[in-house]
Amino acid sequence: MYRPEIFRNVKSLAQKFEELLDRLHAKKNGAQWVALCPAHEDKNPSLSVAEKNGKILLHCHAGCSPEAVCEVIGLDLADLFAESGNERGSRIVAAYDYVDESGNLLFQAVRFAPKTFKQRKPDGNGGWTWNLNGARKVLYYLPEVLSADSLLIVEGEKDVETARSMGLVATCNPMGAGKWKDEYSEFLRGKNVTIIPDADEVGRKHAEQVAKSLAGKAASISICHLPEDTKAKDISDWPLSAASLIDLIKKAPVWQPETEKRMESYSVSALFSARDQSVNFLVWPLLAPGLAVVVDALPKDGKSVLLFRGILAARQDKPFLGYATHPVRALYISEQSAGSLGMQLRECGYDGSEPVEELGFITREIWSRYVFDDFVRTVEKDFLPGGYNVIVWDTFATIARLEDEKDAAEINRCANLVLDLASRHSLATCVCRHDRKSGGDIGVSGRGSGQLSGLVDLILHLTRIPGADCQRKLETRGRVPGLPAIMKIELMPTGEYLNWGEPLADSVDRAGQVAEWYSENSEITAPEIVSRFAAMAPPIVVTDRTARRDLAKAKADK
Repeated sequence: MYRPEIFRNVKSLAQKFEELLDRLHAKKNGAQWVALCPAHEDKNPSLSVAEKNGKILLHCHAGCSPEAVCEVIGLDLADLFAESGNERGSRIVAAYDYVDESGNLLFQAVRFAPKTFKQRKPDGNGGWTWNLNGARKVLYYLPEVLSADSLLIVEGEKDVETARSMGLVATCNPMGAGKWKDEYSEFLRGKNVTIIPDADEVGRKHAEQVAKSLAGKAASISICHLPEDTKAKDISDWPLSAASLIDLIKKAPVWQPETEKRMESYSVSALFSARDQSVNFLVWPLLAPGLAVVVDALPKDGKSVLLFRGILAARQDKPFLGYATHPVRALYISEQSAGSLGMQLRECGYDGSEPVEELGFITREIWSRYVFDDFVRTVEKDFLPGGYNVIVWDTFATIARLEDEKDAAEINRCANLVLDLASRHSLATCVCRHDRKSGGDIGVSGRGSGQLSGLVDLILHLTRIPGADCQRKLETRGRVPGLPAIMKIELMPTGEYLNWGEPLADSVDRAGQVAEWYSENSEITAPEIVSRFAAMAPPIVVTDRTARRDLAKAKADK
């Protein structure tokens, strides 16, 4: 059983750091320590632990706050500081009293230089206990707050003191931005409240959090943003006169909550309409907007090359596998290193003139810096929306750094991050997966859990044809009707793929057709053959069973 009091009795920050690493079962990952975050169900170590500037830093890449992590392991944020409060030259520069309705001291927020904060409460013997365990948490200057009709809410105690020096009633919550509790809003029922956030994203989010908590309780709520041209970070940094700040506060607009859009549902007729829409492939059958495709193949059997060639064909406005292509702007996330990927792209026919906004690559050197959840969020923030209509994950298990490919829950969580991202931005999504060495039927041949197969719309299975290095069998299965179940494809010396159709069926007819063309023109080229097949077989996606049956009957009659 871990006992927090033992941790708190350690005076040296270095000793505390060692104790915490042991408590979290942390492991060294390069230059940093990482651990499973105890504040959420963590399977990939997402918690970074570091010692810096006289304190222990906790950062969960999945978004858990340091307070949440400390709470789970029975600690307080104050426990992450040196007990004496003056390690590495830090010193107390201010102590702010938090009192109850009658003015009795509950706890203090203590400010140090260099700038750090800790909280402490009276220990009953004339000293201090450096945590708030069991302490009642209230607003700063609570008695003044309760007696006021109108007041300001700012982000920290220093700003409260600045506002009071101007003759204004002001308060803040303990422990800074993002720590507002709904119970604090009860003190402000029926009052006119103006919130002045710090001039940064954290401050704006804090103001919105406070306003939402006050909605329906305060008589009025206004948010007063500091003008950008003043370059003031907060009201303590206000460069103009107190009168100008007070005038700005009086003009602050009334806050209105955002109107939340109601969740929608489909009617049966709407579902029928969606069913009847054909799938407009950008690159048949790999990439289509709104479609999630998984490509399975043994390592080095050509799934990346198939994608590279298909994207290149679309960029050059050429047919691919006998079907017309449409403009592709792809973000391609590759398990390869930059050097390896560059060589392969050159071999596939890319010349280096492709603009990054139309074809961008994220390689191992980049994605390996992130925990997967954080990487997906960063991709969305930095690249989407950015004009891309395709995203490729090659290969998914490697990039997601799955510890156990057989863990259905882990596959489900990581894959849904990818699919949700694609859905929000209407992207064609392609996920590559390695086959098991033992192989298997389409849909179950991929390594690990079959959960991924159940999540996607279409499964493609690429296998070598024995004795033919450039030929592959391409199988299809999924929710997209009208696709051939199996076809033979061949990479020609010119770098283009030829679709021979279904083995033992269309392939015989196509071979005969090629022989006929050669008899007419012995100098016919492979690209010309591909173009002729494209003209003969325009993309057809049949979405109705009756129509598919009629089409099959027409083919048979022909």
